[in-house]
Amino acid sequence: MTSSTSSPARLGRRGFLGASASTAAAAACGTAPALAAAATASGGLPAPAVRRTVGVLLPESSRYPTLSAEFLAGLDAGAAASGLPAPRWLPLPYGRSARAAVRQAQAAVQSGSVDALAGWLPADAAADLVPLLQEHAVPFLASDTGADRPSGRPAARSPWLIPHTLALWESCALLGHEAPRRWGSRAVLCMGFLESGYDFPHEFRAAFEAAGGTVAALHVSGLPDGRPEFDGLVAALKGTSADFVVALYSGRQAGRFRAAWQRLGMERQRPLLDLPVALETTVSTSSPGAAMRLGTDAGGRLARWQAMAHDRPLAASAQMRGPSQESPILQTTTRQRMHSGWTNPYLVT
Repeated sequence: MTSSTSSPARLGRRGFLGASASTAAAAACGTAPALAAAATASGGLPAPAVRRTVGVLLPESSRYPTLSAEFLAGLDAGAAASGLPAPRWLPLPYGRSARAAVRQAQAAVQSGSVDALAGWLPADAAADLVPLLQEHAVPFLASDTGADRPSGRPAARSPWLIPHTLALWESCALLGHEAPRRWGSRAVLCMGFLESGYDFPHEFRAAFEAAGGTVAALHVSGLPDGRPEFDGLVAALKGTSADFVVALYSGRQAGRFRAAWQRLGMERQRPLLDLPVALETTVSTSSPGAAMRLGTDAGGRLARWQAMAHDRPLAASAQMRGPSQESPILQTTTRQRMHSGWTNPYLVT
């Protein structure tokens, strides 16, 4: 579906925003060496007397089939990099429903089988658990892509619920803010039907238009109405005067879009900007995927939590949160969240 509203370079996601975009992502997810350094800087946390059990909520994903396996592998890698003993990981697979994840977590906490929770669930969905978490003093490090802007529910600010994301909506908003200055004021915005139901494409557009940009055409691929996946893409790309193209896709659909882009010869006509946060699966140890990176960071945080939990449970939970580094651009934004009806965490489909 397309609705209307020359540089030859193709720009990779890692070069989009320079320091601006990396600030948002770095606030959420550190590297393994950074985890080890943090453990050292803490003054040498004592080894825990008791090995704690962390329930790990794990989804199914046709978009990212290795998501759960990568996240678990990342937990091991992050705990090892911290230099501290790893907690015991208790996998809690929940399929594709956020509500099923909440039920799994409730049962685990009420049974006393876990000392903490981690895994792939947005903090807004996990906020329903806050009264139970507080009652049992069980922290929850809630990881996901950060595709939706937080709702601001008071429960989501509990010290027992720690959001842990790839800062996707923030990075897209920063990309939109920087785009008119760096690439031009007219853009074609392309996205998958799945992506259209989350906040991050709309955060890009709102920030882009607030900075003086115009979305000259909008294309949504893969609508569930029987039309070809990229119906209208040619008209959007070749029939619109624009300075650059933004492509917000994931999984195999991202590859199919890039193939269509190349068949049309568009790489010689205008820049293409991908998602500012890499969401691919792990290719190699030197190029970890999104789930592996989040799992690695979570593993280090949870190992440090375990070392403190016996004597200072609330302080141990608080240290998992880390410092806030939100950009002033995002702090001053007042656009209300959209309510799409999409209830699954992004990529859990």
